[in-house]
Amino acid sequence: MSILPPPRLPLIATAVWLACTAWPLSGQAQVFRCGNSYSSTPCADGKPVPVEPIVEVHPSTQGAAERRATRRHADREERAWDRMERELDKAQANAPPQRKSGVDRSQCEARDRRIQKIDQLARRGGTVQQMERLREERQEARDWQFRAGC
Repeated sequence: MSILPPPRLPLIATAVWLACTAWPLSGQAQVFRCGNSYSSTPCADGKPVPVEPIVEVHPSTQGAAERRATRRHADREERAWDRMERELDKAQANAPPQRKSGVDRSQCEARDRRIQKIDQLARRGGTVQQMERLREERQEARDWQFRAGC
């Protein structure tokens, strides 16, 4: 039975990984402005440009006050959406009649007011889901008006 030497591939891979990750830490790159262009090598009449590292801010470092403000804003949006839904539910009338069934003119006017209210809410903006719901509500109201002959 022969004894094999230990595999060297993981050792080589580790060495390459260390070299690649340590390279950016070895020193900051120097940048030179050469006329209207930039270069990493010095040029005639080139001036060194200060380079600062990019700093990323992770959301977990967000301050407590900012998180509270974001939460308050989300709560206001949710309350506004709930209020809008209640207003639309109040404005919603019975099922649409068949075309030319002798609909009362006041029902047609109520549908017109409902469509105006939906348009007003849509102009305020909102999430994609909110805007889609308003689009569907408006379409239903317009279909009702068409079938009623308004």
